[in-house]
Amino acid sequence: KNMSETLDKSAQPAQPASPSSNVRTTILKCIIGLGLAVAYVTTKHWILNNIMGLSFCLLGIRHINLSSFRTGVVLLAGLFVYDVFWVFFSKPLFGSNVMVSVAKGIEAPMKLVLPRDFGGCGDFKF
Repeated sequence: KNMSETLDKSAQPAQPASPSSNVRTTILKCIIGLGLAVAYVTTKHWILNNIMGLSFCLLGIRHINLSSFRTGVVLLAGLFVYDVFWVFFSKPLFGSNVMVSVAKGIEAPMKLVLPRDFGGCGDFKF
């Protein structure tokens, strides 16, 4: 017998997870997510803000299916032009810098936040 035929016959397909296992996992994930959301809303702690912000980023990356490298380049170039417009050209059009107003005024997990002082954790100052 050929060695590859022997290996192919011995390889077994992976067993799909049982439906009840998937339901339990989904419920557990929902409880964890809800717990993080409630903790963030009640405390507004910067670590919870960053966890939720990074989770939103990873969710977006997971759901955007780029078909080619060119599509990714076009998407990133468009986002770059969009960002440059709102940072540098919104003040003459709207009277104020929209990006600065949004960054300072929104209390949502849309931005990564670092504390200015770690309070007793060495001389770390941000």
